[in-house]
Amino acid sequence: MSHYYRLYGLSVNSSRKIELLDDVLPSTVDLYVTWVRTAMWIPDTSLVWQQVLTRQLRKKERIHFYSAESPFGIHFRISFTTRHGNLVVLIHPDKINVTIVHSDDEPESNMDSFFVGVISGCIMRLRGLLCLHGSVVNVDGEAVVLVGKKKSGKSTTAKAFANLGFKVLSDDIAVIKFIDGDFFVEPGYPKVRLRPQPLTVFYPDIAYEFVSVYSHRDSKYSDLGESFWGTPLKLGAIYLLDEDNDADGIPFVKPTSAERLVYLHSNTFASYVLSPPEQKREFELLGRLAVETPVKHLHFSRNVKLVYQQCEVILSDLKKPKGESPDN
Repeated sequence: MSHYYRLYGLSVNSSRKIELLDDVLPSTVDLYVTWVRTAMWIPDTSLVWQQVLTRQLRKKERIHFYSAESPFGIHFRISFTTRHGNLVVLIHPDKINVTIVHSDDEPESNMDSFFVGVISGCIMRLRGLLCLHGSVVNVDGEAVVLVGKKKSGKSTTAKAFANLGFKVLSDDIAVIKFIDGDFFVEPGYPKVRLRPQPLTVFYPDIAYEFVSVYSHRDSKYSDLGESFWGTPLKLGAIYLLDEDNDADGIPFVKPTSAERLVYLHSNTFASYVLSPPEQKREFELLGRLAVETPVKHLHFSRNVKLVYQQCEVILSDLKKPKGESPDN
C-alpha cells in the first residue's frame, strides 16, 4: 500500500505509513521510498561498494557512507547504527528511488524519526540542496531561520514563537533553495522536538503522552497543529544561537562580520555526504547567502523560562530598517 506525503518540498510515496507526517492526495512523485525488512532484502551483487571517508565521517562512529558505480550512475548507501541493528539507506543514481532496510526489532517510531530527520537531510544534500541545522519561523511572510548546534535551543525558540501566534515551517532542518535570484525555505512537518525542561515550561499543567523522538532518548514531539506553515517562504534572516555564560542573562542580538560564513558552514546539515567539488559549490553558495541575507548572533541564557524574551529580541531586531549591511 502506498502512502503520500509532502516533506521539504518533495512529494513522497512511501510503502509504509509514517506517523509523523500527514497524508496528502496522490500527485506527481518526487521520491519513492520502499521499506524492506533485513530478512527479506536481497543485495545487488553486481554493485561493488567503496567506503567514503570524508573528514566529517571520520568523527562519526555510527554512520558509514558508501558509493558504487553502475551503468546508471553512482549509487549511494548510508548505514546508521542503532540500538537495534543497522538502518541501511540505498539511494539510486536518479535520487528518486530509495530503499530503507531495517531489522525486525527496529521500532517504527525510530524509523519515522530517522526518515524525517537525517535520512531526508542526506537525500536533500545529495540532490544538491543547501540544508542548515536550524528551525524556521514565519515572521511577516518571510522565513526566519534559527541556526545552532545540538541543544542550542532552536526547537524551544520555534515553539515559543508558535505560542506567540507565529507559524513554524520546519524544525531541525532548514532546506534552502535558490530560485530566480532569491533564497527560499521549504516547509518540513508539523512537529517540534522538545527536551524535558522545555516541555515542563510549555506544558506545566498538562498530563500529555508525548511521542518520543527516539526510543532511547528523552526528547519528545510536540504537535504544531494550526501553528504549522506548509508552503515555501522567501528567506528573511538567519540568527545564530549562542548560549551566554550568564544563567539568567538578558538575551541580545549581536552583529556578525566576516566570520558569519564560518558559522554558517559549521552549521550545515549532513555535509558528510558531499564530495569535495560539491563542498566547494556549497561554500560558494553559502558565501552568497551570507552577503545577501542578514546573519546575526542571538545570545541567550541557559534559563529556558526566558525563551519568550528571546523571541521579542528577534522581533525587535527584525523591525529595524532593511538594507543595512549585515555587519551593522
